[in-house]
Amino acid sequence: MQVILKQNVANLGRKGELKNVKEGFFMNYLRPRNLADVATPDKVKGAQEMQKREVVQHERVRELASKIKEQLDNLKIVLKAKAQGDKLYGAITEKAILDAVEEKIKVRLEKKDLGLSEHIKVAGIYEIPVRLAEGVEAKFTLEVKAEK
Repeated sequence: MQVILKQNVANLGRKGELKNVKEGFFMNYLRPRNLADVATPDKVKGAQEMQKREVVQHERVRELASKIKEQLDNLKIVLKAKAQGDKLYGAITEKAILDAVEEKIKVRLEKKDLGLSEHIKVAGIYEIPVRLAEGVEAKFTLEVKAEK
């Protein structure tokens, strides 16, 4: 039987997709959990329209991410932190980095977008990767200066 998925279902498909499933799977798993509906002609048409809108929305997000990428690729941020030699007393947090980026280019990024593998605890120059959207990644330079 054909169904339209209402939500993403692991190992089956994404929201709005038309799928062929066995009737027992639909009756015992998908319908009780409100994950899918029976595919009627009207619902199929609605799902196709929804997928078209999602494609347009996805393209807008990618365009915006590309513009932000251009700004980030040329960005150099300098942060100062108290240190003994090159070793910082604390660590440079994601929040401090995000605040500095927002102050510099007026774009608020999310903590999950930063690709920091570990906290920055030593003065130096770092390349910080940023994931802006699916397939759009940028890097900016962060210089941490030690001050006494």
